[in-house]
Amino acid sequence: YGTQVNAQVGALFEPTENTRIGVSFRPKTRFDLEGSYRFQQEHPALLLAAAPQLLADGRVTSTITTPSELRMSIFHRVNSTFDVMADILRLDYSGIQAIEYRRTDGSVLKSYIQDLKVGHRYAVGVNHRVYKRLTLRYGYSYDEAISSDRYRVTALPDQARNNFNLGMQVQVAPTDFLDFGVQYTLFKDAAIQDRAALQGTQGEKSFDGDLNGTIKSSLLFFGLQYRGAF
Repeated sequence: YGTQVNAQVGALFEPTENTRIGVSFRPKTRFDLEGSYRFQQEHPALLLAAAPQLLADGRVTSTITTPSELRMSIFHRVNSTFDVMADILRLDYSGIQAIEYRRTDGSVLKSYIQDLKVGHRYAVGVNHRVYKRLTLRYGYSYDEAISSDRYRVTALPDQARNNFNLGMQVQVAPTDFLDFGVQYTLFKDAAIQDRAALQGTQGEKSFDGDLNGTIKSSLLFFGLQYRGAF
């Protein structure tokens, strides 16, 4: 668990009656987390005899920094039927070079080198007003990968991905709207390298075992929203 406070600043410009341009920025946020850990042991007597201090249950702390976000977007109403929009998002993950879990005495329980980098997200979309009370929405976005093959772990098999979006808005009353959306995300194959050759550097060796393979991923999201004014 952990709590933190952040702020976001933005500006909106309207160069014409049908065009809006927006810019926003949110700085990175550092979370100091605390929790507990327990060892699951098939032969606890033998393990505790070998390393009683290392295998004792206890409290653990970790620090995670969420990325800063810089977003620029544009919206333009083409005519009474179509709107077009585009968006660029810059996410700076370079502050996350490693993830460490430490015991309360300061010793390292687990360490993963991550070496994350800056990633960008590019998106385009269209609003299509089919009828007075029905609007269809189409969208596509591309997310760059923020991790590399060398340090990618199974817990976070990040890779570049394509997102395809389809939505619909129905006006059920003068001030009430119902939105439905679906997104299909297709990830690029994520390579996980064998860690045995990397054991010379702290944090590069996976002591849980070696794994060499490829993760194939895809996701399907559904969303439903009701919006009303009074």
